[in-house]
Amino acid sequence: AFAGIEFGRCCWRLRILARHLKTTAESEGNTSVMLQLELAGLGSLGNKIDKLLEHGIYGYDSD
Repeated sequence: AFAGIEFGRCCWRLRILARHLKTTAESEGNTSVMLQLELAGLGSLGNKIDKLLEHGIYGYDSD
């Protein structure tokens, strides 16, 4: 399961994503929170949230 929010202005963007992952039906699973700060023209710091969503959601495209 994924849940997230994105804030942004002209020159920056902040993404926060929470994920709960269960590998088997019997397992408790684990929960993680990811944070990414993207600065226009400079790149980004933090987890590669776009790649995680592309891998985890069928048909998702970050372009």
